[in-house]
Amino acid sequence: EIVYYADTDRQGNPVLRRSDNLYPCPDFESKTTDPIICERIKSFQVTYYDDEGDETRYWNSDSDEYEYATPVAVGIKIEIGDDKRSQVFRTKIFLAVNRKPEKG
Repeated sequence: EIVYYADTDRQGNPVLRRSDNLYPCPDFESKTTDPIICERIKSFQVTYYDDEGDETRYWNSDSDEYEYATPVAVGIKIEIGDDKRSQVFRTKIFLAVNRKPEKG
């Protein structure tokens, strides 16, 4: 399990951290020892895309709501900077392996 999450550093500044856990995964818990991936985070947004190209801000592959499928792609938008200047970065990652929806 890989989790990216917003946190603060020791000075209280917003940062993006990454947590890695091997299966069986424990319940997620933020740790100050998780590495900082990016500093000065103003916003962070993830968008998930299904096999028809529809997008959503939430995904749960273990849910009947998503027919136990995994996303086909994941979009990431991150804004870094301060009050005077900021920069927005975007990417869309197509997953090489995914689980199709279960059809009843």
